[in-house]
Amino acid sequence: MKTRLLATLAAVLIPLAANAVEPALGGNCPVCLVEMAKVVPGSDKHTVTFDRQVYYFPSDKEKGMFAANPAKYAPALGGDCVVCRVNMGVRMPGKAEFAVIHDKRAYLFPSAKERDVFKVDAKKYESADLGEGGYCSVCAVMAKKWVAGKPEIVSVYDGMRYYFPGTDEKKAFDADPAKFTPALEGDCVVCLKDAGKRVAGQPKFSAMHDGRIYLFPDESAQKKFLADPKKYAAVDVAMGGNCAVCAKMMKKEMPGKAEFTSVYKGMRYLFPFAKERTMFDADPASFVAKEMKMGLAPAVKPQAVAVSGKTACAGCAYGVRPITDADSLGIAVVAGDKVYVVEGGEKRYPDLFKARFDSPVVELKGTAKKSEGKFVWVDPTSLTRSR
Repeated sequence: MKTRLLATLAAVLIPLAANAVEPALGGNCPVCLVEMAKVVPGSDKHTVTFDRQVYYFPSDKEKGMFAANPAKYAPALGGDCVVCRVNMGVRMPGKAEFAVIHDKRAYLFPSAKERDVFKVDAKKYESADLGEGGYCSVCAVMAKKWVAGKPEIVSVYDGMRYYFPGTDEKKAFDADPAKFTPALEGDCVVCLKDAGKRVAGQPKFSAMHDGRIYLFPDESAQKKFLADPKKYAAVDVAMGGNCAVCAKMMKKEMPGKAEFTSVYKGMRYLFPFAKERTMFDADPASFVAKEMKMGLAPAVKPQAVAVSGKTACAGCAYGVRPITDADSLGIAVVAGDKVYVVEGGEKRYPDLFKARFDSPVVELKGTAKKSEGKFVWVDPTSLTRSR
């Protein structure tokens, strides 16, 4: 179907109470977006919570339309950019002002650049939020077989659409969606662990481990996983398996349990009990934002860094971002077995950021702010190209 650009480009933001959950679409109406291709402000007097996001509407009419068919009106990928997801493997929030209506669905983008990329080849990106290629995830987990789902029997979780052959499978999924979603949103955990890349997997190259589905792009990656699943199984576990709610509310590390799992932006968050998971699901963004800000992984005392290595995109290649700017992709400097994430790389070193995929050798100096495994976040004093 033909792609239509929004008639109205200026997004209208709704003032928020100090402790309110930030509304989806900046407080604008998703029904108006799809039906009229216009950005229309909603009201906190007319709201619907869907897929852990709160949507605002200008009246009960739009609210009723959304409630009757939320999967139709909720933006693709929960409002995140499908171009960023496909091309870079990251969940980057989009904005209503850069929306496109395609095949009667709303797609949001962080800037005109990603929007224009989508317009050139919408077919490439339109199914970025389709879980497991449209196959039933409940059938895969419970019956160990791939069964095609029906688009009209759909659930949305973490921005992803899941199809089912019948309502029984949908009910089972809705009761505990994290149980049935594939690891790493269906991307290959072997590719991310061994090569630092997000590569989409396929149902025909799959594996089950501890009751979870893992997808791989080819037989080679599948065999690697099956030979040593423990090496790769936890690649998508956030915060080292510790509870995000406990970290924020009690300021301490508390191990979570697999039975109390929630998936947010493709990552698994574990909780010690159901009550912490319920608190997280009420407003996951607030707990994740806190994690990014505080750096809840083991911190390091400020120490000098002086290394030489090749550049890469921190967000694209490794799925990590600077801790001071959650929307930044950052520049990675790979030196030996360490990956140094450069704070503010795009703005401070634009030429090196543009050339990061060419892997030039650079000299990095600065201060280490945080360390987690092979990753070290750095506040740079200089980043220069040596050759």
